[in-house]
Amino acid sequence: MNKRFAALFTTNFLGTLNDNYQKMLALLFVTQWIADVGMQSIYIAIAGAAIVVPYIFCSPIANRLAEKYGKRNVVIVAKWCEVPIVSIASIGFYIHNLPLIITALLLMGLQSSLYSPAKYGLIREIGGVENVSNGMGGMEAASFGGMLLGTVLASLMIGTFGMNELQCSSVLIILACLGITSAYLIKVPQQFTESNYASDYSGDVSKVQKLVSALNPFVYAKEAHDIARRHRGLNSIIYVLSVFWWFAATMQMGLLVFCKDEMNLDDTAAGLMVALTAIGVSIGCVIAGAIGKKKFELGRVPLYGVLMSAILVVMFAVVPMQTWLYAILLLALSIIGGFFKVPLDAEIQRIVKNEELNVILAYFNQISFFAIFIASITYSVISNIYPQHAMFLMLAIGLFAASIYAIFTYRPLIAYTVRNLLHLRYKVKIVGKEHLYNQRTHLILPNHQAIIDPIIIFAEFYDHKMYPLVDGRFWKSGMIVRHILGLMNAVEVPDLALTHNSQDVNQVKSLNNIVLSNLQEHNDIIFYPSGHITTDGKETIGNRRLAYEVCQQLPEKVEVLGVKIDGLWGSVWSRKGRRTSPPLGQTLLRAIGLLFIIRPRRKVLVHIQPITTKVCRWATTLEKKQFNEQLEQFYND
Repeated sequence: MNKRFAALFTTNFLGTLNDNYQKMLALLFVTQWIADVGMQSIYIAIAGAAIVVPYIFCSPIANRLAEKYGKRNVVIVAKWCEVPIVSIASIGFYIHNLPLIITALLLMGLQSSLYSPAKYGLIREIGGVENVSNGMGGMEAASFGGMLLGTVLASLMIGTFGMNELQCSSVLIILACLGITSAYLIKVPQQFTESNYASDYSGDVSKVQKLVSALNPFVYAKEAHDIARRHRGLNSIIYVLSVFWWFAATMQMGLLVFCKDEMNLDDTAAGLMVALTAIGVSIGCVIAGAIGKKKFELGRVPLYGVLMSAILVVMFAVVPMQTWLYAILLLALSIIGGFFKVPLDAEIQRIVKNEELNVILAYFNQISFFAIFIASITYSVISNIYPQHAMFLMLAIGLFAASIYAIFTYRPLIAYTVRNLLHLRYKVKIVGKEHLYNQRTHLILPNHQAIIDPIIIFAEFYDHKMYPLVDGRFWKSGMIVRHILGLMNAVEVPDLALTHNSQDVNQVKSLNNIVLSNLQEHNDIIFYPSGHITTDGKETIGNRRLAYEVCQQLPEKVEVLGVKIDGLWGSVWSRKGRRTSPPLGQTLLRAIGLLFIIRPRRKVLVHIQPITTKVCRWATTLEKKQFNEQLEQFYND
């Protein structure tokens, strides 16, 4: 663990510990004081909602506090406010007053919501962007570690040691005082820069600053949503993370009643079973944070979601189940949950700039805690209509749907998923990959052996943003294809083989301006000089003019990369033995069928070479026809 994060992690751990200890005391005392299982579920749902409602309505205020007074100062003041809140809770426990206890939970949720954006915003200020994944992993591990210890501590004190309400409440005061001490130990480097933060935000910063002052939660949510939309896919990440919190909240509420009602466990055993989920998530968060610093874990998030769904289906279908087997499945589910969560958290920190970060974190709190609020409603409804274990099936459906949604709404996820599927059929070797990651703006010019080669390029470079020019006929292939092309930032090019509309002809003539303007805005552009797949295995550019004209006016410091792809001629995606290009839908079905046939994987070579000097010389000294011939020779050599 990075030592710079120690005080922040400790503060977060103690705060989450106190929150969950107080909440678990309330849940356990409810099951003792109220005999009716239906009423237990209702009060548990109310207690869960009391904590999360402040996040929905107070996040705009939280953003304003962090922006105006500084993140560290907000954290310190919030920890001081914890003392009177837990004092109210202690009085409620002592006199067996449920409304007072719920009021204390509401105030605890208010206090937590007001400093949540500040504490998460400190991650990047303390560790820098290079430690975001590690910091998020440690932060989430601290959160779930606090959840774990709070759950276990409450269960042991009530179930095993039989302590009374006054003795249990004294721990709340002690934890609050420790939290104040750790908050003062948080240190933020004085020099803090945004220069290395990756972001494609091009919005109005004044609008971000204006939003800082917005206090209406509904207006805030709408405006923050619009800001998040400028980062393509950011809202999708927030929604998927919110589904995770819906899952976690439902498990925390439902496991206690399920273990006591359907598994016949006592208070201590039931509490330990609930704590097992926090153990697993903490382990998963730590491992995912460490791995994410070196590998692209985000691409595996949909797979983790599907695995979690499968485990939940087993937990629903196999009832009754041996306690030890149930515990193993619960631990595996929770560890995978940590793998699911941390890459999404880290992605938010990675792509959002500092002037927006407080806004987006507060907005994320609104959405995720609205999902937790919904969890209270859905759990209450399903537990009063169906047996307790029905919640596992509900959660399985929700996580599976969220995983599929994530794939089709965020470009790196769909690209990485397609990459893994392609590797079942193709053995792809890439030479010169480093040229694409040299922090320069690139004009990428590949040859075109088959329909599948642009898909391979985008799948292999899942973590690199490129803007492709795409033939208009592909935009007419259906809603799903159009949606995917939109995710890939594709620019539509009319298919002149099918139309002679003068407007389309003019659009093609102006394509060089489109390409040049994007390059000047530092966007990597990719297009195929030939404009079509090869008909005989050799690249033929013919009378095409786009590459020639763009290279004549190439902006300064733009690097041209020639990409030679070999190994796809003769595949089902090529025109070998065909008069026309293979139809996309039929070929896709045929390719899927070939996956089930045991055969060697087709070898594909992708060779990337800088050719800036060559093409610029050709474009300035040769005519268009000779330029295209030189480019053809480069591809066919």
